[in-house]
Amino acid sequence: MATRAVAEKDRDTGKWQSFPERKQYSKRLAVDERTSVNSVTLMDVLSTIQESTVIIKIDIEGFECKALNEYLLLPNKPKYIPYIHVEFEWIQKAHTRNTDCPQYRTFLQGFFDSGYEAYAPNRTSYEDLTRYVYLNVFWKHKTAKDVPYLEKLQLSSEIPF
Repeated sequence: MATRAVAEKDRDTGKWQSFPERKQYSKRLAVDERTSVNSVTLMDVLSTIQESTVIIKIDIEGFECKALNEYLLLPNKPKYIPYIHVEFEWIQKAHTRNTDCPQYRTFLQGFFDSGYEAYAPNRTSYEDLTRYVYLNVFWKHKTAKDVPYLEKLQLSSEIPF
């Protein structure tokens, strides 16, 4: 399973460009418009895990919204995910550009409706997540135990959008 993004599609040319600084994470990725790349969804990954509890740390450069939204909107979750750590700054930047996460408020509401509390590093409200930019957000399900990790998260800035 990939743990780092190693390429992105150039918005102007439509060709895939590799990130030279990330080559240590993967073999050389040579992809062009003739190459098909199979992808999987979070639901696909969850269906392969036999345990009933899963912890997620996700960092996919602003596409977390697309990856997590299907799970968050399900009324009956297939797995219990007590903690979801998300690099959030990219999501919020994508939100301001209306590209990768155009349904940002629906995405946020999905967390809260699913019983998650946001920490960045302190408990953070829905309103603050729409007003300030955070580097990381640690989502803790209301039924999950508190963890010391919450104290280590750092607020990236308090600059309004």
